[in-house]
Amino acid sequence: MNQDELVKLILIDLRVVFRSDIHDPNQEENQQYSDRLLKFLQEKLRCKKFVPKAFSLNSELIETIEQKDLPPQKNGDHMTFIYICDVKISYNYDSIILSDYGTHHIFVFGLESKKFKTRIKTLNSPSYLCIEENYVMPSSDDSIEDANHNIQRGKDALLVVCESRNMLLKCDFKLLLQQPDDIVSSDDKSTQESTHDSILWSCDFDSCPQGMAIKDNHLFVCLASAMIKIMDCCTAKTISEIPLTFDPYGITFTNDGKTLLCSTFSHENVGSVYCIFEESENDWKIGKSFGTYTLRRPYSLLSDKVSNHIIVSDLPSSRIVIFTPDGQMVKSFQTASMIKPFGICLNERTGELIVCDHSSEMVFIFK
Repeated sequence: MNQDELVKLILIDLRVVFRSDIHDPNQEENQQYSDRLLKFLQEKLRCKKFVPKAFSLNSELIETIEQKDLPPQKNGDHMTFIYICDVKISYNYDSIILSDYGTHHIFVFGLESKKFKTRIKTLNSPSYLCIEENYVMPSSDDSIEDANHNIQRGKDALLVVCESRNMLLKCDFKLLLQQPDDIVSSDDKSTQESTHDSILWSCDFDSCPQGMAIKDNHLFVCLASAMIKIMDCCTAKTISEIPLTFDPYGITFTNDGKTLLCSTFSHENVGSVYCIFEESENDWKIGKSFGTYTLRRPYSLLSDKVSNHIIVSDLPSSRIVIFTPDGQMVKSFQTASMIKPFGICLNERTGELIVCDHSSEMVFIFK
């Protein structure tokens, strides 16, 4: 290779680092900072990029995850699903994550292989899940440099609602996979503590937490007391609250990030999706609703980033309903073996829609 073919890569940052002789007391600090920049570059280059794919309106059932896909336990008994609630995806760890309210476990399967990986014991009755990608560790220093240093690049946090305790746990997902044991130290409720190494924080609520969404390091938590609580993802501190006129269940942001969509239903099984707008900082207003009388009990919903469609699971009607952003129904579909669809998640790498059915104890994958 001649001189003209050489390529020089220059790492640029707002902090100026000067090269100095060996007697400079700052030399070690400068070298550490340069090493950190190189580490960030390596992590960036290693990240797998993909072009997101939309969910097709063909709605073809291509695969299922069932009881038969679970291995036997160490004592010879077979693992079971009892009440599958929610499903989320960790792209960083190539995982499909299922919460099972009945067995008190979280089940993990390969995202591509759909093969069983492990199961994780939870405090009690796990229901709604949320994944925070590249989560930020809490720090006493509020500087931009420190915040960037504490970003756990390539690492996910898993948020788990323990419904029977009105509790929300945030866990390092990698450590959960490495230590899939009980995350409590005692069966006595009065002494149960979050002692598992993976737990980053836990938070108790006066009412049951339900669906969750994340935006700009803020966690939006639906509460069964006609409220959405906005929390700091790092510390679990409450930032503000959004009072509602209904109990919210599922929650997601529109693709532009300007509107919250919340699903709800009445005692008469009349369901709706409400649009909630932020008029000014921490000042949220309830706007129009859609899906009324089309939906009956919509527990979960998501926003398709490519098609802009809003995809909703409707439990009593045993179907998935798809809307445009302005609330026009595009399509609904179902399959004979899907009885009570609850949690849903979109695999943006493949365009596959993953649906939990807590009645048939199956996971359906559509494309």
